[in-house]
Amino acid sequence: MKIRNTLGLATGALLILLSACATATPYQAQRSGYGYTEPIVEDGTYKVTFRGNANTSRSLVEDYLLLRMSELTLAEGHTHFTVREQGTDCFMTVRTSPTSECTIHKPHTAVFPYYSLEREPRWFWQRGTKNEFEAIAFFVMKDDAASPDETHSYVARDVVDRLSHLKT
Repeated sequence: MKIRNTLGLATGALLILLSACATATPYQAQRSGYGYTEPIVEDGTYKVTFRGNANTSRSLVEDYLLLRMSELTLAEGHTHFTVREQGTDCFMTVRTSPTSECTIHKPHTAVFPYYSLEREPRWFWQRGTKNEFEAIAFFVMKDDAASPDETHSYVARDVVDRLSHLKT
């Protein structure tokens, strides 16, 4: 009976651990390389990034980034923001054997991708490809509506209302 209980607890703990590995990156400050970074401010322009794991879609990464910009705008007491520059980088990792892995980084600003090859033994490996996305944006906060020439302007409260359900 005691062995069966111990085995049941160990199995449950293993299932929880494995299910945590198979979920998308939650909306969070960056931990272990995944999540949003705190803004860097330079001349009134903020830079924010969000990086998701291989289970996080590109569209979800981009929505998380938009939500973060909106929350920062409201926290600073502003109502609107305008995205000056944005892009999404892709990190594609190809595993071909237990001892080799090739990572291809395609920045949104580059014509050609960067390649790197890693050789290290892995206890657990799976042949295949995984994609991770990192969205990057530079934006400015405002207190008024966009002018007609600003196509990437947002009302921060509207974005938070529309995307806050993603935080659960």
